[in-house]
Amino acid sequence: MKLRRISLLLFLCSLLYAGEHDNVVKFLRDMMEHSKFENYDFLNAHCSGDLLKKLEADYDYECEDGPCYAVWKFREGASDVLKWKVMEVKPIGDGWYLYTFQENDVVSSRRVHVRVENDSVILLDLKP
Repeated sequence: MKLRRISLLLFLCSLLYAGEHDNVVKFLRDMMEHSKFENYDFLNAHCSGDLLKKLEADYDYECEDGPCYAVWKFREGASDVLKWKVMEVKPIGDGWYLYTFQENDVVSSRRVHVRVENDSVILLDLKP
């Protein structure tokens, strides 16, 4: 009887974990498909302080009304994007997700580290 309870508890936990992954995948796909990462209010709501500092440090241009963020780090960085498509978003372990996208004729990917906090996705780090 005790083994059945433990098995049921593990099964329910795996469903919750899978549901969280699904929510994060949907969030990242929506963020990329609608270029929400270009909106500073969105970044301030969904990025950790450390990631914002990293994006601010990577900003290479003059910034009149700071802070300014290197939002192009979320994609390949072409200035004229004629074709944009999110191809895949998947969990790769330990809170890291991989999103693959096509920007013009270049296929690329980024890894993003996330945490879910009060049903809100917080981006912790971003790597090529």
